[in-house]
Amino acid sequence: MAASNPHRELMELLVQWAAWPAAARSRSLDVAVRLLADERIAWNVRRQAAARLLRLVPDRRRYVRPLVRALTRGLPRRQVWECLRWLQEEVPRCEALDRCVARWERRRRWRCPRCPLRLPLADFARHLWSDHGLIIDAAHRRVCSPRHLLLDLWKRWRQTRNPQWLDQAWFWGGEAALREWLRRTSASLEDLRPLLQQAAQEHCGLCPVCLSPVPASAPSPWPPLTLTPRRLSTFGWSVDYHPGPWWEIVTIQTPQRRSLVRFRPSSRLGACLAALGAAGLLLSVLPSSAGMAVLPVVCGLIYGLVRYLLRSPVPPEDRLIDAAWQYLVPELAWQQPDHLRFLIRLCQTSLGKGDPAKRRAVLQHILHHLQDQSVEGESEWWHLRGVAQWLEWCDALPAGIDRSMLLVSLLSPAFRGEVPWTYAEAVAAAYLAQPVEYGSLLRVQVLLCQEAFSSGWTPADLQLLCLALPALNQVLTPSGPQQWQYLYGLFQMKFIPAWSSGIVNVFECAQRWPHLTGRWLAAFPDLLWVERWDPAHEAVLGPILITARGVSLAGYFSLNPEADIRLIAQGNGLVFDDQVVYTSRPLPADLPQRLRDWLGVLDDFLRRLPAVSPEASEGPRRLLAAAARSCRHCRTSAIISPGGIGRRLASAP
Repeated sequence: MAASNPHRELMELLVQWAAWPAAARSRSLDVAVRLLADERIAWNVRRQAAARLLRLVPDRRRYVRPLVRALTRGLPRRQVWECLRWLQEEVPRCEALDRCVARWERRRRWRCPRCPLRLPLADFARHLWSDHGLIIDAAHRRVCSPRHLLLDLWKRWRQTRNPQWLDQAWFWGGEAALREWLRRTSASLEDLRPLLQQAAQEHCGLCPVCLSPVPASAPSPWPPLTLTPRRLSTFGWSVDYHPGPWWEIVTIQTPQRRSLVRFRPSSRLGACLAALGAAGLLLSVLPSSAGMAVLPVVCGLIYGLVRYLLRSPVPPEDRLIDAAWQYLVPELAWQQPDHLRFLIRLCQTSLGKGDPAKRRAVLQHILHHLQDQSVEGESEWWHLRGVAQWLEWCDALPAGIDRSMLLVSLLSPAFRGEVPWTYAEAVAAAYLAQPVEYGSLLRVQVLLCQEAFSSGWTPADLQLLCLALPALNQVLTPSGPQQWQYLYGLFQMKFIPAWSSGIVNVFECAQRWPHLTGRWLAAFPDLLWVERWDPAHEAVLGPILITARGVSLAGYFSLNPEADIRLIAQGNGLVFDDQVVYTSRPLPADLPQRLRDWLGVLDDFLRRLPAVSPEASEGPRRLLAAAARSCRHCRTSAIISPGGIGRRLASAP
């Protein structure tokens, strides 16, 4: 009799199992259990066979449990656990097996390598981390310190540059581990994105040397007060307006008290009293029958007329702001920081709102007091002075008057070091809080660049300044990447052609013709020169505009010094570099030569632009040192923008 071959029997059982009916499978279950427990069959074969049988048998305990017990019989506890986990991965849809694994997991106790405790898995992981500073490495099935895991993650990240390893390093090692990684490599912005996002939430930036968080050069801006038709408020401060049916009440609340400041009858009460008086007068003068006939009409007309005459033309928001200036501001103690911040936010909220006459005396008193109290170190006092001065000047100017020259006069002393950057930032933020036309903003940019260049600033200095101060960045940053260099070259050369008296550069144009310059700059932000020629032809074709993109006439551009320019159609047409312009009257005979001269001048200007050093100049560097921040780890002095990488401010030689 030949000896039985259990391996062959198991293979035949697996092949025939799917073709057998349910009753035959139940009878063959004992055979499968016997073969899975037979140690003469290789362990990997038995394990693969058990996984196949678990996928074929019904998902019930009486089928699954005998197969699992037969496979794990005689194995150590650790191998039993590994086998169950492997079966759970190979047979994903088996609830009976999942319940078996969960029951085994609840019963299993993990032994701590540092102390004699034996705990379940969840308590074991918590005990390792809280008491010993260790973690469970599931990939290698071991207990290790986070340092070893971070070293493995570091090697994987160096090989693949996959950001998921950075996320895991942030999770296990925290901020210190991630910064240590990024210091030793040339990281890209995508790698630094988690650090930049966290720094932006804290109003900080990153040190350019060690990537540590450093507070931003500009303090976080103060938002305006919350303003609704019924309430002007912030935390601890409020002005409330209660328009009742018969009375109008205004109350104020401070951190110290709450009081009623206005109590007067409403227009509805006055209209009702007037209608009642008119009704009594009619009933006393006219007979009862006639009086009752006209009484509803007369009372209705009088009620509507009185309501119309007693209506308030002042919006509710302006009424609340006026009440705050009349009743809250005189009681403020400016030496207290919360009172000072409330006054700053009230000035920001009052821009373009309220009655200027009702706050003029209070604003003048505030500014007179600030001129004696402001010192270089008190940034909040300078902030209040900038916002209050802009508010006072805007209240004094009529509506529709251009405020660009006013803004330039307030900001230009900052480029000479006469006022701190906190003051200039407050004025710029107040200017941007109101609607500003794009052309007016570009005109302000040109005028401020002229003031900065005359004070010794360069485009590299302005770039550092815009990195430090967000509000000035919106005012000063040009629309084109090289516009600062064009303006700086135009300021340095001071070149004006001599063939026409109507030629002005963009700096003079911004001072002479405010509204025209705004329109020209809105269409041509890179404007350099303007030539005002024959008024009759200029009314039709416009002036000759010389920009960095080329010479423009009637909307047509050319940058080619060898362009074909000539008159046609007996002087009524102009060929301008393959572009034809027709007019109703003859053009001047010298116009083609004038355009050729301008093309030559522009080509010579672009080729002779002065080189600009990327380093900050000595004078502006001293002024920017007030806005620089020092890193507490590496002591690097840098200009820090919120949510960005700082720019190092090199010390003067």
